[in-house]
Amino acid sequence: VRLTVLLLLLFVPVVRSLSLGPSSPTSTSPSTSLLSMQSSKAGQDEIESSAAAEIIVRSLTAANPDIEKCYAMRNEVFIQEQQVPIEIEMDSYDETALHILATYQGQPCGAARLVVSEDTKTGKIGRVCVRNSHRRNGIGRKIMEHAIQELRRILGTRGKAQLGAQTHALKFYESMGFGLVPGEEYMAAGGVPHRDMELTL
Repeated sequence: VRLTVLLLLLFVPVVRSLSLGPSSPTSTSPSTSLLSMQSSKAGQDEIESSAAAEIIVRSLTAANPDIEKCYAMRNEVFIQEQQVPIEIEMDSYDETALHILATYQGQPCGAARLVVSEDTKTGKIGRVCVRNSHRRNGIGRKIMEHAIQELRRILGTRGKAQLGAQTHALKFYESMGFGLVPGEEYMAAGGVPHRDMELTL
C-alpha cells in the first residue's frame, strides 16, 4: 500500500506537467502575434499618411515667380531625361496656361499644365512630369487629381479633360478614368509614341 501511494504521489506532478504544456518565455500566442502585425501595419499606414501629407500640389500662372520651378521640372524630365528638343517642350501656350506645381517637403518634385478652352468646354492636360527620384510615391496621381479638380472648377461637369499620353503611361491614365480616343498611335515630343485620351468631367 505504501508503495502504491508513493507511486501515485510521484505520478501526479508528471500528469500535471503534461497537461499544462511548456511555458517558454519565447513562445508567442496567436493574439500577441496578431497584435504585433496590426501594430506594424498601423505604423506603416502612419508613415504613408505622413508622406502624403508632405506632398503639396497647387496652381499658378506664368506671372507667379514659382513658374520657374515648373519649367525646371519639365526641363529635367523632358529635355534632359527624354531628350525632347527645347523648342518643342516650351511653346506659346505657357504664357496663358494654368500651371501645376507639386512639392515634397518644400522641394519641387513635379509639374503639369492646363490649356483650357471655355468655348469648346475642353481642357488639355499636358507636360505631366515627376522627377526621377520621387516616382512611385503617388505624386503623379496627386498632380492629375488636382488637374481634374481644376478643370471641373473652370468648365463644370459637362466639360472634358483631354491629354496626349505617352504609351508607357496608358494604364496610369486609365486608372484615373481616362479612355482612349479612337485613332492610331502617333509620334510627338520629338519622337515619343502617344495616344489621345479623354475624360468626361
